Amino acid sequence: MKAEEEQLKRFEVATDVSVHGLEGTERPSFLIDKTPCDSAIEVVLPFSTDLALREQYINFYGNLRMGKILEDLDACAGNVAHAHADDSNPKTRPLTIVTASVDRIDLLDKLLPDRDMRMTGFVTYVGRSSMEIRVEVESKDPATDRFYPLIIATFTMVATFEGKAAPVNRLVPQTEREKQLFDLGEKNKLVRKELAKASLFTQPPTPDEQKLLHTLFMDRIAGKQVSGTPMCASRIQSVLLCQPQERNRHNKIFGGFLMQKAHELAWTNAHTFTGVRPWFLALDQVSFHKPVNIGSIIFFNSEVVYTQSKAVGVRVIAEVLNPVERTRDKTNSFHFTFTCPEGHGDAPLPAVIPDTYEEAIQYLDGKRRYDDGKRTAETLGSRLLRFY
Repeated sequence: MKAEEEQLKRFEVATDVSVHGLEGTERPSFLIDKTPCDSAIEVVLPFSTDLALREQYINFYGNLRMGKILEDLDACAGNVAHAHADDSNPKTRPLTIVTASVDRIDLLDKLLPDRDMRMTGFVTYVGRSSMEIRVEVESKDPATDRFYPLIIATFTMVATFEGKAAPVNRLVPQTEREKQLFDLGEKNKLVRKELAKASLFTQPPTPDEQKLLHTLFMDRIAGKQVSGTPMCASRIQSVLLCQPQERNRHNKIFGGFLMQKAHELAWTNAHTFTGVRPWFLALDQVSFHKPVNIGSIIFFNSEVVYTQSKAVGVRVIAEVLNPVERTRDKTNSFHFTFTCPEGHGDAPLPAVIPDTYEEAIQYLDGKRRYDDGKRTAETLGSRLLRFY
């Protein structure tokens, strides 16, 4: 095991650009003012004309792979954060930028494989060492030659230097919209703190939630016919060996790659649970607890935690295995919402039934995320609101 660790360390040194003089050597010493436009990034994916590019994104149904788009969103947010943190001094060593969380990713309309897609990322809010990055994706209507909203994603990125939180450049919004998004980012920061305080994993359920659980369990005790599938029966798992080709600039496994793999497992989970093809609706709060090293053996554990009407909530937990000590360390958690509009007619999807208190908490957490996703879709004017 020691020999393997030494070999990995040699690889990381050999691929670290700062070691080979491709980046500066001086410590960051000053901050500058930047506008959102200074670090904004725009990428166009010309699916209507570039068939080779489209082929890379197509799944076996002939539709676009949402997991691959999730990977692109994370890459875009990371590049924006690095651009904002850059002090324009070539002699300065760059800060390390990590994804702290993906706050939300909402799909607002159907993904069509033959339409051009435009992805725009920019900074909306900056704290001391954190940055809120918003990535907006638009699709081009060939009939009008205009772009319309397709995806809105919000990321929280954190800057570090030599393992400690590092201050980032100040953000100076210029336009009225930039100022509105800055105010929204400040509110989002407060909302995240309030949600963390009210989490079901730190606080007991509300009275209404307790009543819901009581009714669920009393119906079973009373012998009433409960139609559904036990939550434990929905669980599936995948295992991944992390190769160096999936590393980021800091020699850790790229977070977008992990999102893609988690999405594929969650989609499979929703498909096998419902028996019909699911469509992605939203990704709510991806937490990056710890970085994943090259060479890690990572387990993705997926389970259906909530269903309502045509929507399915799926939770995926990523854990890195220590093969010597036989222990697992949680690195990521993902919360997906899918919809299944093509099956079961007008009938709702099969219910998921919690058997233990732990599963009951997951069920309530899934319900909260479903309710929040539906409210968000309504606020954003999503054309997919009817599928919740």
